[in-house]
Amino acid sequence: MPSYVPYVPYWFEVFSVWTPWIVPILALLGLWIARLCEDARVRSAAEACYFGAMVVAAMITLRTILADDSCWLLHTSSLGLMILGAIFPHHMLENSAQDAMGENGLSDAHLR
Repeated sequence: MPSYVPYVPYWFEVFSVWTPWIVPILALLGLWIARLCEDARVRSAAEACYFGAMVVAAMITLRTILADDSCWLLHTSSLGLMILGAIFPHHMLENSAQDAMGENGLSDAHLR
């Protein structure tokens, strides 16, 4: 009986050692770039880098699932966190940080 194993190019197996770590690193790097850019002029370039990282992460995740690698759960969860991190409102992070400083009694007036 013939085996129906998905075709994986031979040159891609060179990266098999790094494959489990590529997607989580891309996810963190893409979110870090997109979230920390406050300047409006830089933000459009940061968003383009984020979407590029998301496309690469999605393609590697698809390859991982098709090849039935053992790191499929790590890749799919990293891709999911990347998507959730992109739609999480940025202003909620600022408000929660201000609330935490107010609860601890830390303010600029106490530091001066």
